[in-house]
Amino acid sequence: MAKQDLSEKALIGKADVFADIINTLVGKGSEIVKAQNLISPNTELIHFNNEQWELKDLFRDICKKDIQNNRIYTIWGIENQQSIDYTMPLRCMGYDYNTYQQQKEELLDKRKQEFGSDKSGKRNRKVHFRKSDKLAPVITLVLYWGKNWDTPRSLHDMLSIPKEISQLERV
Repeated sequence: MAKQDLSEKALIGKADVFADIINTLVGKGSEIVKAQNLISPNTELIHFNNEQWELKDLFRDICKKDIQNNRIYTIWGIENQQSIDYTMPLRCMGYDYNTYQQQKEELLDKRKQEFGSDKSGKRNRKVHFRKSDKLAPVITLVLYWGKNWDTPRSLHDMLSIPKEISQLERV
């Protein structure tokens, strides 16, 4: 890992700097995130690679949970990017998907613990995601430190959508 990348992570990882970035870029100057509400979860995500049939580690550069009223309000990710990556929307989608999966698993694990054991002493393992269960939104920003980001900014920008499909009314 380059020293510059480590320096960026160290600086942006500070809660006050992180909050300033979110408030400036997303809030357009309004305080939507407070530094004192931010906690740093583990940035390692486990991903199953279907093509190679193996587990793979994914590491977000920086991730913060915004805790408000004793619940996760939002999960923010910031990715530092030194060079152009034409697949950046896909990478971010992978990080976001895995973060949602982590939330789901944590919710189900918590519910298993709440149910405790049955009369025979066996732990009740049959828990499911319910209609009423809600996850915190995951929002990822990419900070590009180079010049002229001429790559896709969203998954939509990466798609070749046939004209007949693009003209369909949304349902």
